[in-house]
Amino acid sequence: MTRISDEEKGINLSQGMPDELPPKEILNELLNVIKIPEYHQYSYTYGDPELRRLIAERFNSQCNLGFDYKSEVTITCGASEAFMATCLALFQKGDEVIILEPFYENYCPGVIFAEAKPVFVPMEEPEWKINYSYLEECINEKTKAIIINNPNNPTGKNFTREELELFSSICEDYNLIAVIDEIYDKMVYDGVHINLASLDNMWERTITINGFSKSYDMTGWRVGYCIAASEFMQNIRKVHDFLTVCAPNPFQRALIKSFYLDSDYFKIFVNKYKKKRDFFCNSLKKCSFTFKTPNAAYYVMADFRKWNFKDDKKFANFLVKNSGVATVPGSAFFNKNDYGKNYVRFCYSRDMEILKDAIERIKMKLEGKR
Repeated sequence: MTRISDEEKGINLSQGMPDELPPKEILNELLNVIKIPEYHQYSYTYGDPELRRLIAERFNSQCNLGFDYKSEVTITCGASEAFMATCLALFQKGDEVIILEPFYENYCPGVIFAEAKPVFVPMEEPEWKINYSYLEECINEKTKAIIINNPNNPTGKNFTREELELFSSICEDYNLIAVIDEIYDKMVYDGVHINLASLDNMWERTITINGFSKSYDMTGWRVGYCIAASEFMQNIRKVHDFLTVCAPNPFQRALIKSFYLDSDYFKIFVNKYKKKRDFFCNSLKKCSFTFKTPNAAYYVMADFRKWNFKDDKKFANFLVKNSGVATVPGSAFFNKNDYGKNYVRFCYSRDMEILKDAIERIKMKLEGKR
């Protein structure tokens, strides 16, 4: 959809790419770092020690844990590489891995590359709730892990403590590993984000994946990280080493500055995206889309059935060809293409003026379809 949007010279609301620069303090630090010869060479394969220490300190303070950054934090080439390294390290042929759907598209390939079998458990629309009884029915002696994205892409759902505690109980009862992608943890508008690893008895069985891309508007820097007990991390590090050797060293060094930004940075950051969410979602509702308003991340899965389209791909193509606004067909986030066919995913990470332009284009073209 990004390629089609570019061909149409349109507005790309299909991919999470903000228009703003990362914080100036981090950019200034990068300018300093690139003048130092040693930072143009490899870092430690597991990541810069100071950056790992700061990640551990923040996570430990959030979760009241006391893990060791030297052996239980690894810096990766984005959260995607952290996820792939985890799959290749922990899963093997014959394992089954539960994936909640709709899901971020990298989850299935990661499981399949490890020769494990993905097992899909749909969340129930429009609230995107988990049917925990059905989830338990999908578990058998081959089930190795469950993959959770919280906050969730594409729905914008932030799981509550009660929901996470149910995941925790299931993992404990069936001796499952929890692989949790928390890349949007700093982008929560309503309620609070709870780290799964902080719940009772979950540290020992949780692999937490995160990164800097979303929280600092730098999706192209490709610096992520993985946090896990040393029992898991030993093998994850082996795979990471052979996949990429190390994450980009200059960016790692510059990102140390992210831990020393003004104390209200994340408050301002969240308010910025909350304003975009409120404007964009309210405008979509006026355009007769229906959906559960997201309480986190910067996506909305919008039901377009009131416009008398019956196919998500046709609707997405209609929008981009006629209004120049690119979305993602909802079925892209499901295992079976007949699921999600009434949805498209919008991303509202763009500048507010661009979002306003997109809404006007959508209104103009869809009004002509009434």
